[in-house]
Amino acid sequence: GVRGVIVKLTEGTYYINPNAQAQIASAQAAGLRIAVYHYSKYQTPVSVINEADYFTTFVKKYGLTNNTVLVDDLEDAATRQGDVTQNALAFRDRLAANGYQRYMLYTSPSYIAATKLNSNTFGLRNIWMASYPYQPTANNLWHTQYGA
Repeated sequence: GVRGVIVKLTEGTYYINPNAQAQIASAQAAGLRIAVYHYSKYQTPVSVINEADYFTTFVKKYGLTNNTVLVDDLEDAATRQGDVTQNALAFRDRLAANGYQRYMLYTSPSYIAATKLNSNTFGLRNIWMASYPYQPTANNLWHTQYGA
């Protein structure tokens, strides 16, 4: 029943998942849809651009099409600096400028509360909301208003 995977690709401007290329190739061989994510550390407009460019460099290097969903994993304490919503929008806009229009934002309710991130700015279908129920059941689903 698995239809797709999300592979961690990069973090900041210093890390590339050493297994990403093999994970992507395996998923492609299995006929799965592939999305990739970047664990963000950005704090300023300049670091936003640097991280988005770093991320898309590896998206291109691994041959992922511009139809691939790119996810901004926004949860690290370092990213709580400045205008968090504007930084996240700038990251999304830089991905678009680099040729990638399909975007998701991964975050959590606690991050939103701490930073005042305006998640509505991204459209609820473009949010992957962290959810860790202790006893998940089909009758007790959390955050169903979001895309994931």
